[in-house]
Amino acid sequence: MKKIIIITSIIFSIVGAGANFVYDKFTQLTSQISNLKTINKNLQTKNNALTKKQEYIKKKISQRKKELNKRKLSRAKKKLGKATVSAIPFLGTASVVGVTYWEMQNYCNDIKEFKKFEESIFGEYDQTISEEEKALCGYDYETIENIVLKDLNEFETDTKNWASKTYEQWSNNLDSELNRIKNEFIDTK
Repeated sequence: MKKIIIITSIIFSIVGAGANFVYDKFTQLTSQISNLKTINKNLQTKNNALTKKQEYIKKKISQRKKELNKRKLSRAKKKLGKATVSAIPFLGTASVVGVTYWEMQNYCNDIKEFKKFEESIFGEYDQTISEEEKALCGYDYETIENIVLKDLNEFETDTKNWASKTYEQWSNNLDSELNRIKNEFIDTK
């Protein structure tokens, strides 16, 4: 019987120690779970704030892109529209067409560059292309040349009158300046 009591006490001691060990681990795990829940809640709050900030930045960049695109396309349209008026006969139509084409391509390249910038930040970009962008950025050199030449033909009389008037003004200015120089330097000696 002594042996049974000793074995029973050893078993109770082992079971008691095991139960105490399990209880201590359970208490630690409960505490850790509680800490992890608090950390998780804080991280979720921070993540939500960052997500809202990212959406705000995306919205701002998208708005800025639209404003820049609108402004660039507006400039390109104006440049194309005034190319004919800018075609001074002395420079030749080819140079005006070339400069107009170059500037329009720069505007369109700026738009493409901004889209790449947006993609580099967010991994994607708004792929919507406005009708103006399709039209203006799709022009090649020949198309621009045809538009300018068509406008020049329509305003041929105006262009001739302008050239004639400008020639007369420049001629009168040169005559006046030559007379002034002659009077000032030659006649005084």
